[in-house]
Amino acid sequence: SEITKRYFKFLERVQEPEGYLMHKYNPDGSTGSSWHPWIYEGEAQLPIQLDETALPIIALLNHYHRVHDIEFIQKIYDQFVLKAVEFLISYRDEESGLPLPCYDPWEEQKGTFTYPCSTVYGAVKAAAEMSRIVGHDEHGKRYDKVAEEIKAGILKHLYNEEQGTFMKKISTKGEKDFTADASMAAIFLFGVLEPGDERTVKTMRRIQEKLTVRTEVGGIARYERDYYHAAFDYPQEIPGNPWLITTLWLTQWLLRIAKDVDDPAFKEAEDYLDWALKQADSTGVLPEQVHPHTGEHLSVAPLTWSHATYVDTILIYRQRLTDFGVCKECMVPESNY
Repeated sequence: SEITKRYFKFLERVQEPEGYLMHKYNPDGSTGSSWHPWIYEGEAQLPIQLDETALPIIALLNHYHRVHDIEFIQKIYDQFVLKAVEFLISYRDEESGLPLPCYDPWEEQKGTFTYPCSTVYGAVKAAAEMSRIVGHDEHGKRYDKVAEEIKAGILKHLYNEEQGTFMKKISTKGEKDFTADASMAAIFLFGVLEPGDERTVKTMRRIQEKLTVRTEVGGIARYERDYYHAAFDYPQEIPGNPWLITTLWLTQWLLRIAKDVDDPAFKEAEDYLDWALKQADSTGVLPEQVHPHTGEHLSVAPLTWSHATYVDTILIYRQRLTDFGVCKECMVPESNY
């Protein structure tokens, strides 16, 4: 646990006075270079991704559940969490209750996205639980209330009643984006809705239908018409290159909804786990994405995000085996996320 403690201490050191975290940092703690501009369409803005402030709060609660170090959590709560969650609460649209527009997890577009909104919801809920752990019950009540406001905003503004699925985003001009995007898995990943909720199910099945790369390589693309590192002019059956994290998000959902080891969803999940393993090279390195025909590693390799998501998915797999009574030795420490 000492490695993760150093990470949280680093965050405490680089956190902006207002409570948010910047896009990137250098090893010495100075702000790293970024392609997020300070000026957008002629107006000053914060060049941030809200998930980068939200996810460490969720990670800190997971850390506590694993090591139960109350002294450490109390200190980081006072010196990091309070500022971070108060920023997330204040950085919202008064009318919708949703977080203000920011950049998406793919670092490409600005708007109000399902992904960062879901991470903010998860962070505020995590802060509420931490508040009760350290004895700040009133903070906990307030954060729970705000989390419900954010959830209500997500369900009202980012859910498409006609399709029965969630949208990728609402643009800064109010335009709705119905593009199938794997990051909408955040709806269940961060607890906005249960994996088995009908709205989650329809969203994830649409992701699977629209983003499956229908070649001999397979896998799940990021979003429809994703041409980042495209190897050639892709036909309709290739929405984009298959990514490790997007395929594993779908795997995690299938594991969550499976009722037993004979459930077709569980079998699908095992197939995707096999797929992910096949993308590793001889040294075990996993890339960001692969060529849709050859399986060649494209872009970054190794990508820490791919490795971490694979490990996370295997832990969920082991836990489900325990749940089904197949492997009593597979149990992993309690975690809410």
